[in-house]
Amino acid sequence: MSARKVSRHVQAMLHSVHQKLTSTHGASARQAVIFNAEKKSLAYHFEWAHNQNQRKVNRMQLNTLIKKIFVSGLIIMASAAHASPNVGDAAPDWTLQGSDGQTYQLSQLRGKHVVLAFFPKAFTGGCTIECKSVRDSKKQVRRFDVEFFMASVDDLETNKAFADQNNANFPILSDASKSVSEAYGVLAGMGYSKRWTFYIDAEGKVSKIDKDVNPRTAGRDLLKNLVALEVPTF
Repeated sequence: MSARKVSRHVQAMLHSVHQKLTSTHGASARQAVIFNAEKKSLAYHFEWAHNQNQRKVNRMQLNTLIKKIFVSGLIIMASAAHASPNVGDAAPDWTLQGSDGQTYQLSQLRGKHVVLAFFPKAFTGGCTIECKSVRDSKKQVRRFDVEFFMASVDDLETNKAFADQNNANFPILSDASKSVSEAYGVLAGMGYSKRWTFYIDAEGKVSKIDKDVNPRTAGRDLLKNLVALEVPTF
């Protein structure tokens, strides 16, 4: 197979990977840069082969190049699958059951600000402190036109018990399938959610991501962020 034919073949594979990436996950600027870098790298190899007058590419070279592009594509797609939405992006929709027995869907809350606070695991020290901190600030939070939720990958019964034990005055959502945590890019290597809080505006777009939540001051910090984001009050 000639170098030119191999080039066209692999470029077609690149295009296929790119189409899969954008249609399934969307392509952020960072992912596009990574993808374009891979394309340039492969283009360099083909240009080098052509300049060296290598009219033939042996089977081993072809297999190596094909493996390279497939591995690159898998890495890029895996990165996209776990990438967090950026500020300004539409927040991924979700439908989750809460500890209060209700089912909530983000798209049904359009017109209201929403705060979704992921936490690693119920009944652990830091998560208990965070829950109590928000609970103790909930009276002030109610002044704002906002829906507040905590969420973890614990099952519904566990979160119900956790909410009851800590007298939580807000719903704690169960993402037992971990699909929402994956969509928001918060699923950590051990299978638990990171302690990240997403602020979503009335149009369903991410307005702020707090990746440095302090469990002890979570309630006070929540109030400060609502003020800074100019969330309407009642």
